[in-house]
Amino acid sequence: MPNNQAIYLHDTSYPVLFNKHERALSSGCVRVLESKSLALALLQYSGKSKSQFKLYSRSKKTRTIRLNKSKKVPVEIIYQTAWINDEGAVNYRFDIYDYDKDPQNRKSLISAYNNN
Repeated sequence: MPNNQAIYLHDTSYPVLFNKHERALSSGCVRVLESKSLALALLQYSGKSKSQFKLYSRSKKTRTIRLNKSKKVPVEIIYQTAWINDEGAVNYRFDIYDYDKDPQNRKSLISAYNNN
């Protein structure tokens, strides 16, 4: 995900971290729970086969695989401090960036919600 903020999508060697309530344990990184599913989808979107994915997955070596430049993949990172889960329960998380305090952020969040 090329960007000038040094943000990376990655898996973790400690999957138990996905169960933690507080998960802001590093800066500039986004942990992906289903990283292999995401990798497979991106490779297939770029014209690679499932067998190529399996070959890449078996290797312990870190490698860079360029995706098809003509098929850009939009990546949206959504920062939520509150949401309703599938059971209808409201979930809240601590706003580590203090975005909820900024009235302009609240206004744009409400606008985005109302347009969906």
